[in-house]
Amino acid sequence: MSEALASKLSSKIASEISEVLPSDVVEQSSILSSFIGSSGRDIIVTNAGSFASPARFLVLCLRNMTSRNAIYFTPQELMYYVAPYDEGRESDIVIFAAPDGLNTLNLLIDQVKWTGHRVCTIIAADNVPQVISYKISTDSVIYIKNTTKSISWLLQTHVLVGLAVTNFISRRGVRGKRLWEELTNIKAVIGDLLEHYVDDLTSIKEFMATPHLITASPTMWGVAEYLAYSNIFKAQRFLARPHEIKNFIRFINKVLLITTDVEEYSMKELKGLAITAATVFKELKVRTDPLTAPVYGLILARALELLMEQ
Repeated sequence: MSEALASKLSSKIASEISEVLPSDVVEQSSILSSFIGSSGRDIIVTNAGSFASPARFLVLCLRNMTSRNAIYFTPQELMYYVAPYDEGRESDIVIFAAPDGLNTLNLLIDQVKWTGHRVCTIIAADNVPQVISYKISTDSVIYIKNTTKSISWLLQTHVLVGLAVTNFISRRGVRGKRLWEELTNIKAVIGDLLEHYVDDLTSIKEFMATPHLITASPTMWGVAEYLAYSNIFKAQRFLARPHEIKNFIRFINKVLLITTDVEEYSMKELKGLAITAATVFKELKVRTDPLTAPVYGLILARALELLMEQ
């Protein structure tokens, strides 16, 4: 039964990925890697819209695999407290705009251009208003399409970030080569991935049928955002950072924790709430490199949606 279900899910998701993951994703990633490589300055990364995970994922990848100094700021922090005051030491800026973030992007572009910053913009939108496109450098912009597809833009963006950083380091080292190979051959592992996790997903589906909190380790934050903002799941759910969970469990005492085996120790204090506050935890733990884990986690999140629709 599990094998048949995993096969059905993998076939569906492989088909979806073929539709939404562009054949030129490697070429697109070279725009970001070239921007990073041409920068001799610190890099500030921010987001426009509800999803911060692509921006935070780029910071993690750069800090983990390169010597570049990268830092994340919220768009409000960047616009009002950073960009206006770093004259003479302007950092280069990478902006990730979600489909619901075009208004914020418009404000961000104005601010960072007025203050003399170089900008690379990754925009997830099928249609970008001319008022924005006129302001953006055509040499340093990446458009993520098919944003109405379920698994589309968030997966594309995480893949693009991973490819850009491994390309920036010229795929050096065992890890760099392996990450590049995995990210350029995602469909090859979907079947084995779902066969391994299908029982866990079935259990998580039941857990998500009643109100719960969702949190995640840093590399898996994109998966948490995807599940929290999905329209497929009907039960109330709330997204919270791990350190915030203790403030919410008096209202909802169930927590879906999304992490990797490498990051397990960092979640030890949080999981202690199972003893000190009788909190019920359900884990989705991806056992792979933390820098490819969010890509696999997003595939599993899409499989959860398909299970819920059955």
